[in-house]
Amino acid sequence: DKIAAADLIIFWEFLPGRFQIAVNGKPCLVVPMYDNEWGSKWQWRRIAKSGMSVLSFCDALTRHAKSCGVKNILTVHYAMDPSSFPQTTGDPRKALYWDRGNFEESTIRALFEPDALDELVVQREFLPPEEYAAFLDRFGVYIAPRAKEGIGMAFLAQIARGKCVVAHNDATMNEYITDGQTGIIRNFNAPQKRISAADIQAIRDKVRGYADKLYARWRQEQGNILPFCEAAAKLPPVQYGDPIDALRYVAFLAEGILMRLFK
Repeated sequence: DKIAAADLIIFWEFLPGRFQIAVNGKPCLVVPMYDNEWGSKWQWRRIAKSGMSVLSFCDALTRHAKSCGVKNILTVHYAMDPSSFPQTTGDPRKALYWDRGNFEESTIRALFEPDALDELVVQREFLPPEEYAAFLDRFGVYIAPRAKEGIGMAFLAQIARGKCVVAHNDATMNEYITDGQTGIIRNFNAPQKRISAADIQAIRDKVRGYADKLYARWRQEQGNILPFCEAAAKLPPVQYGDPIDALRYVAFLAEGILMRLFK
């Protein structure tokens, strides 16, 4: 009944199943995340053919979706209000890495010159919000925890706090951070240049002004979301189910199995 009464069906991150592209007979919108299984050309061709709309938080994902034929897509760039965070930029010689299982501690330590830091702390557990905020105050350097992000709330919060963020060279981190200007970007697995104390200080001198600009951009872009959804609700209903679609479904299923076996 709720589906029958809806003007627009919205899927956040995941579609309901590999063999079901959406709800037939209703306009649909999907909000994908780059850190999930969204590199698949088969998935995007299914979405494009069905006529679904896409709300994207990632430029790389948008480019891929368009190359696969998606027509109705809006890209926005989330950011946090720096005025909502204490500007306790912390000690530039202390770094925090929240281990989310993407990189080994030895990989993180190899990013820095031997004399760049006095302390590197590896966090492996979740802390209560108030305790975590006080814990963060110590550190001037925050190492983004993941190899790729859907949005990247963790590192965006630290930009808003005025800290120097060090991040792996992939989206969405490298879409927000310009290396040496607004943060530090490295290929964590094969860094061509180690990070020095001077590199860190150069970022700290600029990051607060940059955080304000990021938030101003988000305030402008978020105003486009509701009109985009309203327009998407007026598009023709999603359609799928012909024999070519069936072949796409099988190809996508096989691709997913191979990705898990050989990743």
